[in-house]
Amino acid sequence: MPATTRPAGIAVAVALLAMTSLSPAAHADGQPADILLLAGPDGQAVTLRREDLARHPISTARVFFSTGHGPVEASFEGVLLCTLLEEAGLTEEATRNAILRRVFTITGRDGYQVVLSGGEIAPMFGGAQVLAARAQDGKPVEGLARLVVPGDKSGGRHVDDIIRIEAAEGAPP
Repeated sequence: MPATTRPAGIAVAVALLAMTSLSPAAHADGQPADILLLAGPDGQAVTLRREDLARHPISTARVFFSTGHGPVEASFEGVLLCTLLEEAGLTEEATRNAILRRVFTITGRDGYQVVLSGGEIAPMFGGAQVLAARAQDGKPVEGLARLVVPGDKSGGRHVDDIIRIEAAEGAPP
C-alpha cells in the first residue's frame, strides 16, 4: 500500500511495529508482527509490511564503533531512513528549510530512545546515510529493523528492534 501525503508542518508519529518471525502473529507485548504503521495525529495511517520494505532500494553500510563490550566491525543492509520518512510525508516542506526544525525520536521495543535531527539526515543538508537495517553481516536483525548511524564512534544511537519513530516540529525561528 503506498504512503499517503501528510499535511506539512504537523507532528507525525510513525510506529514501527517490529517482528521476530515471518508469521502474522502478535508479540508477547500485544503488538502485531510484520507491520510498519505510519500514523499521524489526524488518525490517518499507512501500513507497510516486510515485503513493502523489501521493494525499496537496499543500501549497505560498513561500520566500526565502540561498545561497552569492545569494538564492533559489521556490515548492515537496509533502507535509508530518509526514504521511509519521505514515503510517510515527514520531510515535506511547508516553509523554507522546514526539515531543519524537525526532530525524530526513535524508540526500540526495550524502551531505548535516541533523537536525530532532520538536518543531519536530509540529503540536501547533512545527508547522513542512516539505515533502517534489516540484516547484519548477512543475517536478519532482531525485529523488523535496527537503526544504524554510520560514522558514530560508539553504537549509542543504534536502536535494536525499532517500534516507533516520532516526528516533531521545533519552534519556528
